[in-house]
Amino acid sequence: MTVVLFDLDDTLIVYNGVAEASWRLVCEQLAPGFGVETDVLLAELLTQRAWFWSLEARSREGRRCPRWARGVVAARAMEALGLEGRDVDLLVDGYERAREASAHAVPGAVEALRALRKEGAALGLVTNGEARAQRTKLSRFELADYFDYIFIEGERGSAKPSQSCFLEPTNALGAKPGEAWMVGDDPVRDIAGANAAGLRTIWVNPTGRPFPDGLETGRVVTSVREVPPLIKRYREARGG
Repeated sequence: MTVVLFDLDDTLIVYNGVAEASWRLVCEQLAPGFGVETDVLLAELLTQRAWFWSLEARSREGRRCPRWARGVVAARAMEALGLEGRDVDLLVDGYERAREASAHAVPGAVEALRALRKEGAALGLVTNGEARAQRTKLSRFELADYFDYIFIEGERGSAKPSQSCFLEPTNALGAKPGEAWMVGDDPVRDIAGANAAGLRTIWVNPTGRPFPDGLETGRVVTSVREVPPLIKRYREARGG
């Protein structure tokens, strides 16, 4: 049996990919009332966001409590601009509304999952993040039923790129690491992590980003639509 594991955010659902646009929207709405230019507020928020997620320990806590993380980012931005005392919750609330409204399924994602299921593949999901948030996304976009095994950081206690995140679902689905595939958009957490665990990998890279130096790339596609035919060709070339 073919086993294929998928990442969730920005592989099957565009979520992180709408973050900057969501910050921009809330800045356009609130910056005039704060007495600051939209682009100035946005730039500071993005600077603080980059700072927050640059350290793995903070990132881990931020994934466990996204609302807290966004509050830290917004508060630091307001402080840096001399806007202490302004309502940080206004920024965070507006951002969260904009982001949830903008999130959408990656074009071709559902069709790719259906095609793999039709070919008899067992599918697993491996995603970092807080359990309730990730389960809500799966429910909202009606994806959960496509998967035979779901591994969520907030439920399991470990996060990609830890090898256990890939090996647990692979083993549970009855495959050896070399018989399973990992499909994801993050070159470090998804691709390098799965490569280290011995899985075959497919990097979904629609924008042509360069792959980090020193890491094994694996196969590369520009759309998740390309995944089922790629795996089918591989199986046929291997005689099964």
